[in-house]
Amino acid sequence: RPTLSLAKYMQMVGRGLRLAEGKEYCVILDNVGLYKRFGLPSVDRDWQSMFEGRTSLEDILQEACLQVNSHNCRMDLMMDGDEEMMKIINHEHQQQMIMDTYGYQIVEDAKGLKGIKNKDGTMILECQYKKIEVTNDGFAYCYIRKKVGRKEWIDLRNRLWFANKPQSVKLMGINFCTEDGKKLYPRIQSKYIDEKTYLTVKTLELQVGTGLSWKHRFIPWDEPNKVYLYKEGEGNSRLYIDENEQYYVQKNIGSQLEKVDSREALAEFAQRDKEERKESLEKLKNSYKHYEYYPVDDLYPIKKYLGTAKDKITIEKDGIWHVEDAQVNESYWVDPVTYRKHYTRPVLFKRGYLNILREDDWCYVRNIPGLRNRPLRQWEIVADDNLCVIKNTYLIEKSEPDQWYKICRRTDDFTYFSVLACYYESELIKDDTEIQITQFDGEG
Repeated sequence: RPTLSLAKYMQMVGRGLRLAEGKEYCVILDNVGLYKRFGLPSVDRDWQSMFEGRTSLEDILQEACLQVNSHNCRMDLMMDGDEEMMKIINHEHQQQMIMDTYGYQIVEDAKGLKGIKNKDGTMILECQYKKIEVTNDGFAYCYIRKKVGRKEWIDLRNRLWFANKPQSVKLMGINFCTEDGKKLYPRIQSKYIDEKTYLTVKTLELQVGTGLSWKHRFIPWDEPNKVYLYKEGEGNSRLYIDENEQYYVQKNIGSQLEKVDSREALAEFAQRDKEERKESLEKLKNSYKHYEYYPVDDLYPIKKYLGTAKDKITIEKDGIWHVEDAQVNESYWVDPVTYRKHYTRPVLFKRGYLNILREDDWCYVRNIPGLRNRPLRQWEIVADDNLCVIKNTYLIEKSEPDQWYKICRRTDDFTYFSVLACYYESELIKDDTEIQITQFDGEG
């Protein structure tokens, strides 16, 4: 029957699941879909948090999903849509199915102590545990008598240990595990993933380009189970290696990785990126057949001005003007903020506190005076609600849009910056004293 109480739900299913002689199974007819709200009876729950009234880890991760990207996020414990009747198997069978799924096997030595082997027969955990319990999302609880200072939970995917039961969450197409909702670890078995290589939800929010970049690691969106290590950079280009010491070059963070034979290829890619950018800017400049900006009256922008009296101007839903230019017999779009002409229909979008206009491969930041007419690649703009970083080189604060800073050092999640005040986009430094800018708790 319908209920909003987890306790009542567990009480109802508990009556059927109670062990009895000769009883092999129990059929639960859940006509009102309570298992979608509370989860299956076999789900591991953080009872202590519930008793203490603390926010559950699942709630924290659901909030993280909404923060990062609700379209690309799926939590393992969230179940949506119509689903078929499910069979809840007994504990021993369930454990075996889980181990088969992940390709592991629980083994026991002559003393009765348990360990885990992988599908190749290699020992993952030596036989030193009195009990090993495996959850349906690939975590193992390993009980040992001398547990003072020991972490008892292990993620069977990335082999990291945790003091408390971790939770699995999928964000932006990549599987992560976390025990507190703050530190996220990719669930990838790699020598480049350890206890120090966690990231935060904030780091995920700030990602641009073709993959996840943090702490000199890189996971391509199209290879969510592989980690590359950053070695060096030149211009916008970056050199990475994989676990087999194979070199890869990324022309810029908006490009895919390309396999190369040596690290010397980095300079070649950097030069190619520089030349392609120059050619693209020249092409953009030459696209303006007559004049780059639409002549308007600053006090009355929509007023007919000079040779524009016969022009037909239509203001579209997003505020962009569509102009049929009678004088030169052509049509185009005009941004009423910058008055810049666009021969391809531009798209408006927000990134952090920035209002951005995009035309083909180029973007213009509309609410920062020094950037309104500077064409930028989309991956050259990173922003949150208070700060923005341009070309991974310059910092601008929302509160002071006319003051630029050159970045000396920063964290991936925008919690800390060490900067020098400079004059717009230039190497000319106002003062050689480094300034520290910090905001909210983050990676540390």
